[in-house]
Amino acid sequence: MSQGIFLITADDINDELEKIIRPLLSEILREKKPGHCMRCSDLDSNLMVRLCSQLRAEFPGINLYILNDERRNDIPGNLTISSSKLVELRNPDKENNLRSPLLIFLPAGVKTSAEDSFGIATFEEISLTKIYDQLQAQLLDAAPPSLKPLIKSVLITLEDPVVSWKYADALAISRFLITLKKNDWDPEVVGAALFELCLIPDFELLKDPHLLTTRLKKNAECVKILTNANTGNTERGRVLEIQLADPAFRNNLANFVTRTGLEDPYTWCRHIVANKPCWIFSFHQWKFKEPIEKGTICIYDVQTTLPKGSEIPRHPHTELLGGEQILPLGPNGVQKFSVSFKVYPHPNKVIGLKKFIAEVISKDEGRTGYTRKKSVWSDSKLQKNVTFDRLN
Repeated sequence: MSQGIFLITADDINDELEKIIRPLLSEILREKKPGHCMRCSDLDSNLMVRLCSQLRAEFPGINLYILNDERRNDIPGNLTISSSKLVELRNPDKENNLRSPLLIFLPAGVKTSAEDSFGIATFEEISLTKIYDQLQAQLLDAAPPSLKPLIKSVLITLEDPVVSWKYADALAISRFLITLKKNDWDPEVVGAALFELCLIPDFELLKDPHLLTTRLKKNAECVKILTNANTGNTERGRVLEIQLADPAFRNNLANFVTRTGLEDPYTWCRHIVANKPCWIFSFHQWKFKEPIEKGTICIYDVQTTLPKGSEIPRHPHTELLGGEQILPLGPNGVQKFSVSFKVYPHPNKVIGLKKFIAEVISKDEGRTGYTRKKSVWSDSKLQKNVTFDRLN
């Protein structure tokens, strides 16, 4: 990477969320009648201010406020409301008339003496749980067609049960995609922005797209080793566990993580991108004693439970077949048999590998149509079985 990337801010995230949340709230408010009370929770304070101000202008007849829990001073006073005043607006007026619809924004961790007065029993909770899903879908739609499948491959790989990347939550994925958008969908930034997912930035992630999945899995494996404090190893000790081939690079990396700490992968992974002298720690510079596999696999030691010709009494070709295994058919033939096979390396380390197919092929007639499939597995075993049945 010859130039740095534009790192996103809270305002960049709020800009994107506002485009989704504001139309949603507008649609809800249009349908509400007097006396209806609603609450919206756990938004960034600046985003709450934006939404409250804009919705007030759009719906002057509706009560819109941000609850003041007396601990915040970053919200304009004209937008806030006390808990006691909120209870007043919730109830009918002195003439027992229902008041205008009420929407209250609740800051994260709000605590007041009247907290029960705006609970979900009296205030409808406006759910925003799917907002990030919508945001991700919109951002992916905006990605260039040539880049979109590669971005999707990154996200799918992190969902793989073998990786099970706990850091790739809705917010982290959204930040990752917003970073790509802010950098005009530069392909180099896809690998650099991995720090938003708590992965080691990889400036050459897309240099060979066929290796993308394998590189990501190895990247995640390294982060897991480095952040695993349960081993009792120091930062330097955990670097040694990774089995890097270049002693000089290993020492430099150990010095780097000793300075930054390893507890929070977001912090030290972001540091690699944000500071040019640290670009030397991009994942494409990590050389391992055992190279990353490049999409090849060895299938060996194939065994079947088929009988040998010499074991079949009264078979017309017993003498010719001798010790060879055969598949006798017909009413008295084999109804079921199994095939075992071994592989190396483990299938989840081979890019693009989804399944194995075993097929019965006749020496004289060719392909028979008898096939069985074995999907790539997640356990650590290198040997698996498939069974052929209903052969009659």
